[in-house]
Amino acid sequence: RRARRRGRAGAGVTEPKRRQQRQSQALAMFGSGTRGNILRGTALAASRLGVQNITVQAILDASEVSRRTFYKFFRDTQDALDALFEVSTQMLAGTIQMAVAGEDEPIAKIEAAVDAYLELQQVGGRLIMELQAESIRPDSQLAPRRDKLLSMFSELIGSNVAQALGRPVDPLVSLAALLCMEGLILRVQRDGPLTDAMRARVRAVYLSMLMRSLGVPGAENFDLPAPPS
Repeated sequence: RRARRRGRAGAGVTEPKRRQQRQSQALAMFGSGTRGNILRGTALAASRLGVQNITVQAILDASEVSRRTFYKFFRDTQDALDALFEVSTQMLAGTIQMAVAGEDEPIAKIEAAVDAYLELQQVGGRLIMELQAESIRPDSQLAPRRDKLLSMFSELIGSNVAQALGRPVDPLVSLAALLCMEGLILRVQRDGPLTDAMRARVRAVYLSMLMRSLGVPGAENFDLPAPPS
């Protein structure tokens, strides 16, 4: 049977410490300088208050800049959130592409893409969850960036599925698969942070459903997981 990939939980490292490390990694991606500092403040404010409740004052308090300085870089809170989501989606797209490039087989590429997606969900925590939930609304200014990311991810999965099957498949198949994973992650995170154990559980459930429904060669190696004990 196919060996399960990427068991990353570090031995001897506690879950709270891993979460702190991931938060530091997420905050570092916004860059240096005043603009990067404001983006980090926006991220912290959004994590604490939620995207719908964030205010300019909350961003100012979190980033420790003046109102005048904030408006040198951003028009309003929505503009700052849009920039925040842009950085997040660019990071995810780049991470997925690098992960996929490191694999040779189509199925391994799909696994790598799913792992990269789950990793950023875990690193970003509530911030990514809030931004994603906001971007799902059709009238949200974040929606076009989500659509662009879904298109990229969908094409990547679709091309590798077609290679594994030896024939093309309807693009809606890979899009449906992605929407399923997005919805599952959002539902799971309503009950708390995405821990290592929950990430592994989501991975096992999602990949088994995806591979078995597609009927790709080797799908039988992805066991349907038993209920957690």
